[in-house]
Amino acid sequence: MRIKLYRPLQIVTYVVFMAVSSSVFVSCEKEYVRYESDDYVKFAGDTSFYTFYTKPSNIIEDTVKVRIDLIGKVSSEDRAINLVVDDSTNAVEGVDFKIQRPVVLKEGAASTTANVILYRTGQLKTQTRTIWLSIKDDTSLKRAQYKDDIYTTYKVAFSDQLKKPSWWDLYFTPMNILYSSGKMQFYIDVIGTDLQPLYIPGDFPYVLFRLKTAVLEYRAQNGDYPRDENGDRISWGD
Repeated sequence: MRIKLYRPLQIVTYVVFMAVSSSVFVSCEKEYVRYESDDYVKFAGDTSFYTFYTKPSNIIEDTVKVRIDLIGKVSSEDRAINLVVDDSTNAVEGVDFKIQRPVVLKEGAASTTANVILYRTGQLKTQTRTIWLSIKDDTSLKRAQYKDDIYTTYKVAFSDQLKKPSWWDLYFTPMNILYSSGKMQFYIDVIGTDLQPLYIPGDFPYVLFRLKTAVLEYRAQNGDYPRDENGDRISWGD
C-alpha cells in the first residue's frame, strides 16, 4: 500500500480555506433570513429623507412610498401586512402624517408599497419629524427573520427647512440681493424648482424677468412688496 503524504503547504492551504469558508458562512448567517415554510415580508430599504422646501408653498401634503418585498411564495389571494408605528416616532399620526391602510400584498404580487402621507405643518420649518415603521407577524405574512432588525424597521425623516443653495452668491449676491428663506421660497414658487438658473430654459435673464414680473403682480394685488421671514421686502433688483 502506498501512503500519500501531504506537504506542509497543502495542509496550511486547506486549513485556511476551511477557515475562510466558515467565516463567510457565519457572516451570511448574520445578514440573511432563514427560510422556513412560512412566507415573510421585509422593507426594500431602511430610510427615506424628505423635505417640502423644494415644493411650491401651495403643496401642503405629499406621499412617501415605502416598498415592501415578499420572501416566499406568491399567493392567489390578497394578504394584509401588519405595519405598525414604533414608539420612538416623534411625529403624531393624524397630525403630522397618515398611513394609507390597509397595507396589502395583492394576489400574484411579490412586492407592494406602503403610502405614508406627510403633512406640511408649521413646525417643520424649525424641526425634523421622524417616523419609525416596523413589520410585525400576521396570520399569512410574517416579519422576516433578519439579525439586528435590518429590513424590518424603516425610518422616514421629513422637514420644511430651507437652506441657502451654493449657487445663490454667484447670481444674486453681486446684485445686493441677500439670501433669506422667504426669498428662496418665492423663487421656488415662481420658478417651480430650486435648481440654479443655469439649468432653467432661458438661463438667468429669463429667471430674473419672471421673478420681477411676479413681484409686480403681487404689488398690484396687495399694494406692497412681498415680505420674507424678517419683514424685509422681497425684490429682485427692481
